[in-house]
Amino acid sequence: MLKVLDGAMAAGGVGNGLFAVLWETALARRIPPHLLSRVSAWDRMSSLALLPIGYLLTGAVADRLGMQEVMVGGGLIGSLVMSLALLPRSTRELERWEDPPRPEGVVLAATAAP
Repeated sequence: MLKVLDGAMAAGGVGNGLFAVLWETALARRIPPHLLSRVSAWDRMSSLALLPIGYLLTGAVADRLGMQEVMVGGGLIGSLVMSLALLPRSTRELERWEDPPRPEGVVLAATAAP
């Protein structure tokens, strides 16, 4: 069972790494530069907000149900939630923007004249 879990964790790590690159690229292409820092901060904060509660509950649930059951259940719940995120067609077929729209008057530092 441990070898299966090791393989699943490795595959999850690779998938997580690929997703992170695609997500950050999509944010950088679609969010105006003057808002990117703020949007990234809110994205990161909301992604991590419930982690402490999960850490607190995991030990108590594992004591009650068993460690293996919690690991398998957590993996199944995580897989289900990630699969639900792929349901909207707009998520699966994210359109590539060559030149993201910019608000009027915003000048990128790299294009500004000295």
